[in-house]
Amino acid sequence: MSTYYQQLGILPGATQDELAAAYERQRTRYNPERLAGMDEEMSRLATQRLAELDRVYAILADPQRRQQYDASIGLAPSEVNVAAPIARRSLSSRERWYALGGGLAALLLIASIWMLTGRNDTPQSSPMAQVNRPAQPIELPTLDGGTINLADYRGQVVLLNFWGTWCEPCRRELPALQQAYTELR
Repeated sequence: MSTYYQQLGILPGATQDELAAAYERQRTRYNPERLAGMDEEMSRLATQRLAELDRVYAILADPQRRQQYDASIGLAPSEVNVAAPIARRSLSSRERWYALGGGLAALLLIASIWMLTGRNDTPQSSPMAQVNRPAQPIELPTLDGGTINLADYRGQVVLLNFWGTWCEPCRRELPALQQAYTELR
């Protein structure tokens, strides 16, 4: 888990000016206008990140809240209020029984799922991607009615990408594949 200082890319002893500059750099980095060309998911993540940055900056920009935060992560000693000691209360026997019962129920559930899903099953197929091995011989039809044989490309780098029009991740990767083709043709 990162600290607020790490999220802004500054050291804990940073001045208010350094804090403000780091905050502006991060806001620019996740600006929705800058990321307008990205898909909806990336835009949503950028908006969430901006909200988190605003919350972090609000805490670190206020000296009192910053001191409290530093104390909570162990960077500064916390103020001890001697007048009002915190009373520590133990669990009642009823709460202990509930905790024990809940833990046992969770273990039983995990064990039963493990048993039902076939913990001893071995994988039925070979790995999806095989690197540094020759491809198996393959002959496929082309769009113009001819055929293409993978053996014709021996000694060259070949990327085979099987996809479907119904596959959303497949469609999202097409611009990257087109760019790779344009650059490496």
